[in-house]
Amino acid sequence: MPKLTWLGQASFRVEAGLDLLLDPYLSDSVFAAEGLARLVPPPFLPEELAPDLVLLSHHHLDHTDPQTLERLGGTPYFAGPQSSCRLLEEIGISKKRMKPLSPGEVWQFKRLTVEAVSAKHSEDSLGFVLNIAGMRLYFTGDTLYHPALAEGRGELDLLMVCINGKLGNMTVEDAALLTAELKPKTVMPMHWGMFAENTADPQEFAELVAKKVPDVVVEIPELGAVVPI
Repeated sequence: MPKLTWLGQASFRVEAGLDLLLDPYLSDSVFAAEGLARLVPPPFLPEELAPDLVLLSHHHLDHTDPQTLERLGGTPYFAGPQSSCRLLEEIGISKKRMKPLSPGEVWQFKRLTVEAVSAKHSEDSLGFVLNIAGMRLYFTGDTLYHPALAEGRGELDLLMVCINGKLGNMTVEDAALLTAELKPKTVMPMHWGMFAENTADPQEFAELVAKKVPDVVVEIPELGAVVPI
């Protein structure tokens, strides 16, 4: 059965016949760079994970984190926008192990199909629609609300949506609106609980979704807990 683990912020591990990481942030590099300290410790050390693939949504440090990426076990493949790929090159990762992606691009990696979709955040930030093990998952990445986010997504088993409402991301109200437009089977709020200066209340999001689309299951993730999907 496919499994998902929330690693904090917008970081996820998906195990579904392959081992996938989304935006892994398992260091304290943002504190060193910007003075924002982690509220919770990483549930794993980078060395404890050996993913087949790492998907990166954009180049910000809590999403493309050199201190995490250069310490991962194994020899993972990487994919994401050009801005993230440039950071990968800077830490010595070969171009042979990375795939630059653009909005609208569909890419096959083993048994996973990745659809790169636009996100309204930074210069070339992305979201990802993932098709694997008969399931369809939408990871918004960091993004402001825009009606185009709901266009062409199809039926979704799981929506992973940012809710922090600061620094170019949706508020809980915006995230609940997008959830109502997409009507996934399950929605999981992300991008909260990492930095005191940039967080939101997932319970408030859950209550708004219950009012707008009561048939949608809200799964508030627990750090490091494995959830069947």
